[in-house]
Amino acid sequence: LTTAANALVKKTPVTPAIDYSALNAEIQRIEALALVEGEYTAESWAAYKAAYDAAKALLANATTQAEVDAALAALTAAANALVKKTPVTPAIDYSALNAEIQRIEALALVEGDYTAESWAAFKAAMDAAKALIDNAGTQAEVDSVLAALTAAVNGLQKKAPVTPPVGGEDDPTDDPTEKPKDEDEGLGVIWIIIIVAVSIVVVAGVAAVIVLNIKKKKTTDSTPLVDYNIDDDNA
Repeated sequence: LTTAANALVKKTPVTPAIDYSALNAEIQRIEALALVEGEYTAESWAAYKAAYDAAKALLANATTQAEVDAALAALTAAANALVKKTPVTPAIDYSALNAEIQRIEALALVEGDYTAESWAAFKAAMDAAKALIDNAGTQAEVDSVLAALTAAVNGLQKKAPVTPPVGGEDDPTDDPTEKPKDEDEGLGVIWIIIIVAVSIVVVAGVAAVIVLNIKKKKTTDSTPLVDYNIDDDNA
């Protein structure tokens, strides 16, 4: 009995198989997220990186399943605890927009000098620019409004100049009872023609009288004188 008891041989302990599948899946899931260190706070990223490195090192090297399970839980918790950095909103520069508004206001533009359509576009752009000062969400928004304002002021179109009526205060459009100027001018031309015609007739008449007198004088001078003697009658 004593001999048999001393000869008892213990079985070699069987190490249970360790399952790494869940840990592997979690590592692959996190890697697919393509996390960027610069997007997270330094503290949360350090905790995550330590848990990730420990999980990777444990693969195929664990001695117990409990060790693997603990590494998996730590990695998942660290990944979920990552804290995003507070986004820093860049300062918006309104200086160029302010300068353009002041430049345009110094021009002292008058609405009545421009067409209604171009003035309406300019007014809308100016109002939008003033409303945006200190209220923009991005620099791009400010730059866009500045470009629109400059384009609108450059697009202002002057009204066509009004030609003053001919004749000033005596223009027929001021007094509907007054004869039109073109009619007065026509009557003036007619009177000139009449005067010229009468003058021509008078000149022609005078010329005719002169010519007749000249011809008559020549006829009288060319008639031969009769040699008359009173003694011829007595004979």
